[in-house]
Amino acid sequence: MRGRQASFVRDDELRRSWEIFTPLLHKIENEDIMPVLYEQDSRGPAVADDFVEEKTGYVHNPGSLPGVEKHLQNIQLSAL
Repeated sequence: MRGRQASFVRDDELRRSWEIFTPLLHKIENEDIMPVLYEQDSRGPAVADDFVEEKTGYVHNPGSLPGVEKHLQNIQLSAL
């Protein structure tokens, strides 16, 4: 790993990360914010799609990408 700086973050990046995430972590802890639960192997909570749609106007449509529907079916079948 000697000389491979890409394996590590710079000190300014690390400091900035703490500046960004520390207030967020404190808010989560102090306000007892609970995570939104969702089904295992799903895309995530439906409220995430709702949030993105509200903020950006983007509506997720899995059928809009070639092969996505078939891939999802294969995943569901392999889970059986």
